Amino acid sequence: MDADGESQYHYLLAIPTKEQLYRVLSYVLDEDEFLSPYGIRSLSKFHERNPFKLELNGEVYSVHYVPGESDTHMFGGNSNWRGPIWICSK
Repeated sequence: MDADGESQYHYLLAIPTKEQLYRVLSYVLDEDEFLSPYGIRSLSKFHERNPFKLELNGEVYSVHYVPGESDTHMFGGNSNWRGPIWICSK
């Protein structure tokens, strides 16, 4: 709490309609999208064959699905990134 007794945290509650929930779960529970034998992927497997590309200031950046360790030095090695499934820890 701050000096005025107000909480420093803000909460967000989303209550989807039945149709919205069905649409979201159809992606989350699809093995060709987010569901894997090891948990929920942080990036859809769709991007394995269809990487997202952004052209900005003459350079092309892409986000693609890579199973296992990352293929860039930024997220490889001894980091929290362990491929397409995010392992949360406290």
